[in-house]
Amino acid sequence: MTSWIVPCNLAYYDVAGAFANLPCVTWKQTRKVCVGDIVYIYVGKPISAIKYKARAVAVDQVVRNYDDSAFAIIPAKYSDSDRFMDLELLKIYDDSDLPLAFLNEHGVKGRIMAARSVDDTFAAMVTNTVG
Repeated sequence: MTSWIVPCNLAYYDVAGAFANLPCVTWKQTRKVCVGDIVYIYVGKPISAIKYKARAVAVDQVVRNYDDSAFAIIPAKYSDSDRFMDLELLKIYDDSDLPLAFLNEHGVKGRIMAARSVDDTFAAMVTNTVG
């Protein structure tokens, strides 16, 4: 199992609304995420922190399994992918739990602009820090 961090731009997608109203959200997939992998969702400004922990329950989908189009703020940015993954929400973090500065201090280099894998040490640190 691999852990990932993926970015979310609130100007493009209402991730909070999607998770509040659907059993899973369908996310564009840019990396080789596997079923069972943990996906941390980093929400950009004004939050600038990991806000959600999810599990990939379906990957490499060519169509969306869940219609979360109501949560797309800019539809063109929402649908510009040829692969999708379904994410099941596991945890919501407080805005102050995992801010970018904390991530940078614990091995995540730079800003979160694209999906990236994180090592087991990072995943354990998140679990030990905020449960």
